[in-house]
Amino acid sequence: MTPKILHPHYPSRLSVLIVIFAVTTPLYGIVGFLGNAAASKWAILLGELLLLLPAYLFLHFQHYNIRKIFRLQPVSRRLAFLSLGLAVAVYLVLYEIDRLLITLWQLAWQIMPPEFNLLSPENMQAQLEKTLVAHTALDWALIILAPVVIAGVFEEMLFRGFVQTAFEQHHKILTALAITAAVFALNHAAPWWLAQIFLLGLVLGWLARQCDSIIPGAIVHGLNNFFAVLLVNCKTAAPALFWENAKSWLDEGHLHPVIWLVAGAALYFGLKRFQRYCEEETEIATFFNSPE
Repeated sequence: MTPKILHPHYPSRLSVLIVIFAVTTPLYGIVGFLGNAAASKWAILLGELLLLLPAYLFLHFQHYNIRKIFRLQPVSRRLAFLSLGLAVAVYLVLYEIDRLLITLWQLAWQIMPPEFNLLSPENMQAQLEKTLVAHTALDWALIILAPVVIAGVFEEMLFRGFVQTAFEQHHKILTALAITAAVFALNHAAPWWLAQIFLLGLVLGWLARQCDSIIPGAIVHGLNNFFAVLLVNCKTAAPALFWENAKSWLDEGHLHPVIWLVAGAALYFGLKRFQRYCEEETEIATFFNSPE
């Protein structure tokens, strides 16, 4: 049997955008709407599982090199462990930015007509929290599996792999990162989250570009979602797990300035070290080929 010949080029920018906005986003939106309406954790899992399917089918039937385009390359242990620390710093920095921007949105929303209250940041946040709150062990399993593990991996494959690799072929790297981050943010719908998700997308795109792998970004992305899920559940179900123990550095939901500055410094120096590690590593010991 003659093996298939892989397409020598990357997908075009137009084909990528069609797959994302004409197929993936509507499909994900329908499943998400049904899941929110039914408050079903299974719908979250289904939505995340379907997220990558259109892009995968497109690459498969067009005979592209799926592993290369999705950036499924192994990374060294030190890059993986450094990504764990970066995830904490990224979450803390973006958390405070999120709180500040949400406050501004809430002030702006006060001048909106009452008919728009259903779409207010408070109502949308309440709906999100309703979806992510776990009441049983099964709820926890589904929430950890879907928004944390699967979303962390599949969204990185889709955006930092499928989308970003296409735009990197036609644009300077900063432009490609910005376009990918914008597409990533637009796919999360709510306007009051656009800036925060755009900034997260820039960081994740930079990580993928530096090591040509989605693994560090998947670690950061997945842990960022995990911290968000933990925050929602600790605040509503078990205050002693987070809020009571954090009173020394939390004031009405905002980070203490010292914590935010430390997190910012850790993020800056962590990214510099990440870049240095990537530059040093040509033949790297990976999870898949390193000796026991």
